Amino acid sequence: MSTQDVKHEEITKEVRPWLHRLGLPVVLVELKTLEIIYANYQFEELMGVAEENLVQQSWSVLFDGKAKETLNSISDLYNLEFEVFTPVEHDLSIVRKSGRSVPVICSFSGIVVAGHELLMVTFFDHTKGVKEKQKLAEDLKSVYHMAKLADLGKIAASVAHEMNNPLMVIQGQAELLELKASKNALSEEEVRRLVDPIYRSVERMSQIVTQMKNIARAPDGKMDKMDLARVMNEGLLLVQHRSNFLGVEIKVECPAGVMVKGNRTQIEQVVVNMINNAMDAMEEASYEVRKITITVTPSSDYTLVEIWNTGPAIPKEVQDSILNPFFTTKAVGKGTGLGLSVCSGILRAHKGSLKLKYSNDKGTCFEMKFPAIKDDGSKDKVKALVVDDEQLVRRVIKERLEEEGFQVITAKNGQEGLEKVISHPDVAIVFTDLKMPVMDGMEFIRQVRGAFPELLVVVISGFLDSLDTSEASVSVDEKLDKPFTSRQFREVLSSVQKKMDGRRKILAA
Repeated sequence: MSTQDVKHEEITKEVRPWLHRLGLPVVLVELKTLEIIYANYQFEELMGVAEENLVQQSWSVLFDGKAKETLNSISDLYNLEFEVFTPVEHDLSIVRKSGRSVPVICSFSGIVVAGHELLMVTFFDHTKGVKEKQKLAEDLKSVYHMAKLADLGKIAASVAHEMNNPLMVIQGQAELLELKASKNALSEEEVRRLVDPIYRSVERMSQIVTQMKNIARAPDGKMDKMDLARVMNEGLLLVQHRSNFLGVEIKVECPAGVMVKGNRTQIEQVVVNMINNAMDAMEEASYEVRKITITVTPSSDYTLVEIWNTGPAIPKEVQDSILNPFFTTKAVGKGTGLGLSVCSGILRAHKGSLKLKYSNDKGTCFEMKFPAIKDDGSKDKVKALVVDDEQLVRRVIKERLEEEGFQVITAKNGQEGLEKVISHPDVAIVFTDLKMPVMDGMEFIRQVRGAFPELLVVVISGFLDSLDTSEASVSVDEKLDKPFTSRQFREVLSSVQKKMDGRRKILAA
């Protein structure tokens, strides 16, 4: 059996049950070679071609000739910013066996299976109804959300029990206050003594509810500087009752003031998921000593987080597979097989990593790394995106913005610009041309406004008349006619700076 056949067999074995159940036509493509590794039966029906006739072919054979530039952009994007379960969507056309071209919506996602970085490409036939499209799109999103819901299911009962304690305090103190007040007039000091436990119990309940909401909601993509110890302690609040019930001692060793940059909701999800996984392992084992120790060690290059537990050793034959999507050692119905994979994807998106350090008779230890926050002089800079099909124009605008203190990335058309906005969630302002190939400025503005309404949009074009008569005009914050002077450029920058300052004040209020 060839290496390619072995790879195909490994991947197929892991993904077939899940991708058949998804209900969408799906193809897996190896990122390095762009060769088709796997196609489910739904895709065979859509194309009219059997899977064995697709495997080892270039993914370009699936699409018509117009898709070449889009496919190149997609592969470039994921080679630069590979993230698990981060879909990028495009309108394309596939060519069926009969030669007929079929318009489809393609969603591209990064995924790791059996140690291989792959692109998962899902297809929706444009000829189907809108309601069916929406349903299938929601099914795809649920793949990413599944692990989070599994976590919520585990902690729901714990939270209910955790709420009972402060509720009992509130009820008891209120009844005691009523009883004492009915007998004698109470002093201010005695009222304060009786009421103080009520306030502290309400605050405790508020913290629990807030953390539940944070884990349940979809991540907003915002990356902030945060105190890692505080994030961990807030995550521990949600698993406290379960750890008490199972007799699991959780210890956090984290120096004060260790800062990382990331999405708070996602980091909390990782903490909760890793602790729940460790408790799952210890719950199934009859161990007298049940401990979880989280040790944080900062350095100049990265912050190391080690999560150790006294649970049973993970069998050596599956240790290389536990971070793969859909892999689980739990009984049917007790595990999604997505938890550790999603944690790995989240850390990868944070430029960090997750790996199994060891698992033996001394316990199991997972290692997480976050890149150190380096002061490169750009941490307070506003990130801007410049979209123009002329390379020299892009360079001129980029250099002018950098002179004004902006951090700048560029794109050569609207489609690439949309991909850059998706892969750089900290972009605050977009400068775009109107007349461009692949996706023009009008469509780019429409799509970026639909997905990212908070972005500021500045149009720099020699065709502003066409903008003024279009619907996109109302979505533009500022306009600048080509060619422009330095004074005109600074006036536009001054105007958008005031708008950015105004939005910051609204968010801070």
